[in-house]
Amino acid sequence: MQAMKDTVADLLDVNSEFVSADFIKNHMDELGKVVEGDTAAIDTLKSALADDLILNIMVENGIDESAQAQILSDIDYLQTMLPDLEVGATIDDGAFLAKANDLIATCGMTVDQANAMFDALGFEANFKTEPQEVDQQVPITVTETEVLSYTTGTAKDPQGTLHDWSYPVLSQVSYTKGYETHKGIVEVHALATNGKTPIIQSLTKKAGGSMANTGRKSSGSGGKKGGGGKKGGGGKKGKSAQPDTSKKDPKKEMED
Repeated sequence: MQAMKDTVADLLDVNSEFVSADFIKNHMDELGKVVEGDTAAIDTLKSALADDLILNIMVENGIDESAQAQILSDIDYLQTMLPDLEVGATIDDGAFLAKANDLIATCGMTVDQANAMFDALGFEANFKTEPQEVDQQVPITVTETEVLSYTTGTAKDPQGTLHDWSYPVLSQVSYTKGYETHKGIVEVHALATNGKTPIIQSLTKKAGGSMANTGRKSSGSGGKKGGGGKKGGGGKKGKSAQPDTSKKDPKKEMED
């Protein structure tokens, strides 16, 4: 089954960790169409995977059923906020990102979970980072010198007087003797582990899949609204990714 998950993850451009066995079993027909070259099936599968991911994330994060309904409604609303975007177009401000970040906070998503959800919806999420002071363990290096022997001899100075001389033959060894703590600054994601939720700084449209194409819509969502600020938005819609027909047939792989 893991091989099958890896195959589906490659087709949909997501981490295999977020592809469930139930999802594969429930969408064998669509997976077969993808292998046969049906490009529209990729969008259908991405939409279904997004729903599956969101439901699993809510269950995993302990969101109760009443809150789940509101979150799904919020996701439907997000879908209405996007115009058609070209592949590579970036959204980096406005109401859409504010709503997306509210959704992440409400669900208590980790960076990995948010990445997986937006991957399934056809976007690459770029997260805000912030400087954080950390304790860094720096090794203490000790160098020890040992005199092994002396080389001696006699030499004349410019006036012709003889003098005895000698110099030591040394051996040096360096090694680490413990560690000491130094303060350092690193750039990190705003993670739930430090009391904060991840913050999306921008979203970039990927090839294949689209929030605007997902099949589950709220009945009262109406027409699409021109949402948050964006770069390159409003152009022709990007083409769906061409499926890799060299992949194994999912149905046959399940039977094997």
